[in-house]
Amino acid sequence: MIGDRLGHLTPVLLDLDDIDNFATSHANCLLIGPDPLVDDALTQLTPYFKYPPALISVRHRLDLPSPSSEATFVLRNVGTLTSSQQAAVASWLQSAPGRVQVVSTAPTPLWPAVQDRSFLASLYYRLNTLTFPLVD
Repeated sequence: MIGDRLGHLTPVLLDLDDIDNFATSHANCLLIGPDPLVDDALTQLTPYFKYPPALISVRHRLDLPSPSSEATFVLRNVGTLTSSQQAAVASWLQSAPGRVQVVSTAPTPLWPAVQDRSFLASLYYRLNTLTFPLVD
């Protein structure tokens, strides 16, 4: 636990090496864990985003921004994407090399979904350049 200026204790989810890897690489990353831990990790990482953050919601209709946008996109619950949404995100990432950074989240590991072919392997490898499993 660490304390902020007001003395509130905050759980430390990511160690300094994790944060340094993210900050210096500006790579895409995948946060795996329950929403409260993901929220805490996002708070830790936000100051190190390559670009200003923008949220992409996958709960309803997937609205992807222009590939010419420069932003760090937070893609929550990426494991819930349909196969057509996965293909759209993969295509969008392909058309925006170097202009976007994606921080994606999933409550559980995505690798089993890749193995059973319910999640695109190409998208998985683009999203998990850095993977941070979050545990209590």
